[in-house]
Amino acid sequence: MHGRNAVRSLTALGVALVLALLAVVCGAALCPGAAWAADERTGSIVVHEYRTQLGATQPGTGDAGAILPADAEPLADVPLTLYRLSEDPQAANGFDPSVTVDSPPLASFDPRTGSTDAQGALAFGDLPRGVYLLVQGAMPGLQPAQQKLLVAVPMENAASDEARWDVHVYPKSYAVASIAKQAVDPDTVYGVGDEASWRIVLPVPAELKANGADGTVRYGSALAVRDPLDAR
Repeated sequence: MHGRNAVRSLTALGVALVLALLAVVCGAALCPGAAWAADERTGSIVVHEYRTQLGATQPGTGDAGAILPADAEPLADVPLTLYRLSEDPQAANGFDPSVTVDSPPLASFDPRTGSTDAQGALAFGDLPRGVYLLVQGAMPGLQPAQQKLLVAVPMENAASDEARWDVHVYPKSYAVASIAKQAVDPDTVYGVGDEASWRIVLPVPAELKANGADGTVRYGSALAVRDPLDAR
């Protein structure tokens, strides 16, 4: 009897230690079993679209008062579509997420569409918990930094144990560069052998980089323009 009691005591102690360890490892905002994980309230995703030529931005936290680049300009009339990919807000987390930007949307959620207002904002409300896919439509003269974006509702709050149910996201777009050639003396008539001069006008981006097909990024330190003439 003493042996069985000892085994039972050790087993109970082992279970208690495991539970205690889980309590230490799993914070209230991080574990699937956290209190907010079973919360059935609804949240919202508020999109703030802006244009910039600066590459450096602060990491997204979901806060309403994000620090934007100094040259940020709000973009109106940007078309956006919202899909729901999973009922689990943590489905896109980790090294092996169960959903990505290429995952099919849930048939139980009707996609929502809308366009940003004059301040570049658009709110999607009454959203049940889960992972959502935000897709930006085409806009003339603009190139989105990310056309597809995953957003979790609620969003884990690194600063506290409280989950954020009203999530603010700040997709950015770059202006598509245009190059113009202008004659220095547009009214001058040139003959054979005369030298003509012209100027090339183009915007200089704040960050010079090229994205390779394999995902690599190359940064440049200078901008060169070549304008080869017709061999004739």
